[in-house]
Amino acid sequence: MTYKEKLQLPEWKAKRQEILKRDDCKCQSCGHKSKSNHIHHSIYYPNLEPWDYCNHLLITLCKECHKKEEFLKAFDDNNLRYFFNLGILRIDLNKITQKLSQASDVVDDRLLAKMFLEHINNFKIFKQYGL
Repeated sequence: MTYKEKLQLPEWKAKRQEILKRDDCKCQSCGHKSKSNHIHHSIYYPNLEPWDYCNHLLITLCKECHKKEEFLKAFDDNNLRYFFNLGILRIDLNKITQKLSQASDVVDDRLLAKMFLEHINNFKIFKQYGL
C-alpha cells in the first residue's frame, strides 16, 4: 500500500482530525486557518504508520508552508549539520524562509535558499574573524 493510500484510511483520518482540533485548524507557521490544512510529520521513522506518530511530531501547516517545510527537509544532511553547527535549527530556517518570501513574491524557493546560504557563509566568515 502506498503512503498516499494510507492517508485515505480511517486511522489516518482520525489522527488528522485530532491534530487539526488541537491546533484549531491553524497553520502553525503563518496562522492560516482552514479545515483543508495539511498535517506535517516533522520526522519519518521506517516501519511506522502515519497515524502511529506521537502528536508532538505532527503539526498543522497550510499548503504553502507545508511545501516550504518539505523543501527545507530536502536539504541534504550535510547542509542541515552545517546549519545545526551554527546554532540554526530547522524551525529557524522555516521562519527565515517565510520572512524572505514575504519580502519578495517574485523570488522562488531555490533562489531564496541560495541567497540564505550566501548570507550564512558570510556570517561564518565574520564569526571566524570575531566580527
